Amino acid sequence: MRTLLYSNNKRGISTIIAYVLLISITLSLSVMVFNWLKLYTNPDEISECPDGVSISITNYNCQESTNNFLYTLKNTGRFTIKSVQTKINNQTNATFGMYDRSVYYTKKSDDLLLDLTFDDKYIVGGEDYGTSWIMDGKIGGARSFDGEANYIDLGNNIFDLENQLTISSWVKINSDFVSESPIFRKDGVLQLGFLNRTTIRNLIGTTGTTGWTIANDIYYEFDLDKWYLLTMSWDGSIMNTYVNDEPKGSAPITGQLVSNSLNSVIGANSNLLNSLDFNGTLDEIKIYNRALSSEEVENLYKYNAIRYISDKQLLDIKPGDEYMVNGNYTDSDKITLIQAQPIVIDKKDIIYCKPVIQKVTNCN
Repeated sequence: MRTLLYSNNKRGISTIIAYVLLISITLSLSVMVFNWLKLYTNPDEISECPDGVSISITNYNCQESTNNFLYTLKNTGRFTIKSVQTKINNQTNATFGMYDRSVYYTKKSDDLLLDLTFDDKYIVGGEDYGTSWIMDGKIGGARSFDGEANYIDLGNNIFDLENQLTISSWVKINSDFVSESPIFRKDGVLQLGFLNRTTIRNLIGTTGTTGWTIANDIYYEFDLDKWYLLTMSWDGSIMNTYVNDEPKGSAPITGQLVSNSLNSVIGANSNLLNSLDFNGTLDEIKIYNRALSSEEVENLYKYNAIRYISDKQLLDIKPGDEYMVNGNYTDSDKITLIQAQPIVIDKKDIIYCKPVIQKVTNCN
């Protein structure tokens, strides 16, 4: 009997020791995981605005005859400001900026053949037929198409393309399509666009293995009233399609780009006979004479929000410097507040820092 009790006690003590060891190991692992999580940084997360970024608006001036306003931005912090986003409000007692009224500029390059930013209400290099200019595009201004035969005619121009190209556009779809809807189309030669809201139809007409075929359609479901960057690149042998910065499909296409006498059109078919009319908003339509790499497409998606103030450099407002910033407004705006949000770059991340607010009393 005593031997049996001793055996049971020994077994019980062993069980207790096992539980104690298990709990100790669990606690140790928990501490290790906690410390790892404290140090872990998601590579997709954008860095926080660094300490020491500070700006102030020292003065402003509204020009009612041109619907422009100017304000002087001073860098009162320790970091160089790469760009600034300007927002206004037209409500009495407003406390924040609501409408983007930034004036942007684009860095030009020899391989960028078409660059429709739509920041100005007038079309340069094309003729507008019924589209509407809006201020609140993806970046600056944009063009709105109602799906009722309004378009932009760029003339009989294929921009000296031969056997490489990239075409991209920011796009926001307003409603489901009832027919094929091009963003850009030169019939039989080049199209960036859609079959419907769930199908991308990019087309390239060549002398070899042609890309002017519906066999290359790509399924992707686009949400309504949401901005996407749609890009198609072709290096002479493979056509790649991207939505934002993600590759969505590829197809073999060889030979030389064909040509014809039809015009290049934004938002409709080249011959204007078929009802291929886009319904939505377009911004930042670009054509390059080479195939952008996937990394370049990623940069186009992530970093295109920072515009260049000249053909050589960003704003680069250094600590202590002042810069005169342009803005625009409409007669109905009656500005009551200007909000300036500094933009810095930290380890390639674009960071929008805390904005500064300026009450306005004489922009009516």
